[in-house]
Amino acid sequence: MPEPIAAYWVLLIGALMPYPLVAMAKAGPAYDNTDPRNPAALTSAFRRNAFGAHANCLEALPLFAAAVLLAGFRHAPAQTVDTLAFVWLACRLGYVACYLRGLGTLRSLIWAAATAASVAIFVLGVTAGAGSAG
Repeated sequence: MPEPIAAYWVLLIGALMPYPLVAMAKAGPAYDNTDPRNPAALTSAFRRNAFGAHANCLEALPLFAAAVLLAGFRHAPAQTVDTLAFVWLACRLGYVACYLRGLGTLRSLIWAAATAASVAIFVLGVTAGAGSAG
């Protein structure tokens, strides 16, 4: 049974997504590395949005990671898992773009779609091989 190799690569991309965002949030003279969690460094709406997108990327990753790994371990249909992983990635990229531009309502809709993709992958993993002996 083939594995969802593309989904594994998407998982790596998803794991790396928070880092450029936090760099955008903290770049500049207001940031003090001796006090890295000080919200005073987030001196503009863009910096606050970048930091919020960073935090949400970290929050969204565990469900997606668990779903992809479960689907791989349980031999869920690889092509479907890969497709849903690309849907998740497209949604997450759209989510970040909306966050950076301050588009709250659209951002929330895209967040819901990304979360639905993660849940769908998880369900595929749980139900893989259901009804077969073993």
